[in-house]
Amino acid sequence: MLTFKRLLRGARYVVFVSVAVVGCGGGDEKAEGDDDSGQGGSGNEGGESGSSGSSGSSGTDNGGSDAGGSGGSDTGGTGDTGGTSSGKGGTSGKGGTSGTGTGATGPALDRIEAACEIDCAAQFVTECTPPNSNELICRANCVAQTAQLGDFCLAEYAEFVECRGEGGYDCITSGTTTYPYQRSTCIAQQQAMQMCTVDIGCKRSCDKSVDEECTSMTLDECIEACHAEGEALPADCVFRWDSIAACKVTGGAECVDGELTTPAACSSTLMYIAECIYDDTMDMCEGWCFAANELGCGGTDCAAECASRLADPTCGMAWTDVLDCGLFFNNAVCADGYLAGNSSCDSDQMAYNTCVEGAGM
Repeated sequence: MLTFKRLLRGARYVVFVSVAVVGCGGGDEKAEGDDDSGQGGSGNEGGESGSSGSSGSSGTDNGGSDAGGSGGSDTGGTGDTGGTSSGKGGTSGKGGTSGTGTGATGPALDRIEAACEIDCAAQFVTECTPPNSNELICRANCVAQTAQLGDFCLAEYAEFVECRGEGGYDCITSGTTTYPYQRSTCIAQQQAMQMCTVDIGCKRSCDKSVDEECTSMTLDECIEACHAEGEALPADCVFRWDSIAACKVTGGAECVDGELTTPAACSSTLMYIAECIYDDTMDMCEGWCFAANELGCGGTDCAAECASRLADPTCGMAWTDVLDCGLFFNNAVCADGYLAGNSSCDSDQMAYNTCVEGAGM
């Protein structure tokens, strides 16, 4: 099993996207997300980082989801470009009065609702109206995308949707499906949206920290500190950190000792980063303990404990299987104060526990 999984690991190819800029219609190419608020896909375009739309902006690469988010339409793909989040992106301030979890309200919502109405009408006037949908569903999904933005980037989103509706749509065929695809008249608005949302997770988690008085830093200072946490990771893993920050909002993080905790709802996203760390360092314990410490079950010295288990002549191989399975399938949760294999890795964890009990350890 261990050898098989390592072979699979080498062959794996995953496209990560921070957040995708989407509409209500859609193509059939799909990009897979990497955070935990998993949404259904819909949309015409993927962006490098884009807005939080109904595009699986927070799903795992196997379709899994931890914390849930607003549902999307079932009419299209989530875009075809992977994103990065290495840039700071965007200078947009907070908009609306919604707080961190409800999306736009008041004048911001009114503007977005009006823009979505025009945008959806432009799609449904074409000869290739989105299948399995209607204008009402389209409008609802278009407005629902603000739930992932919180108080940020609402003006940029409104401007992008307004431009998209005014520019109109052409019918595009991909495979056997024909769907409305926005005309290329909104490049500047789309880029502005992408830049603003490239670090939406850090923006929203810091907004939550400041609002709940869980930090003494200003919003800007907190966002910079959040960036720094991500940049401390191996280069290939940096862009995934923003998804953890976003999950702290959707997953119900609590304030402990002046810091938002990483809730259990974010465990699979943490394991993605843990796997990335392992792939970079070739040290399974380093990746495993990153997740364990973030979730608060790393003990006093996770690295030493993990290394000791690996070196055990009786049960070391069984522990290796637990680590390899948990890192590969991104399945591990805190149990009885320790990080343990979960779900598809239950059998590996059970085999290790049985070995330890049999050895009288």
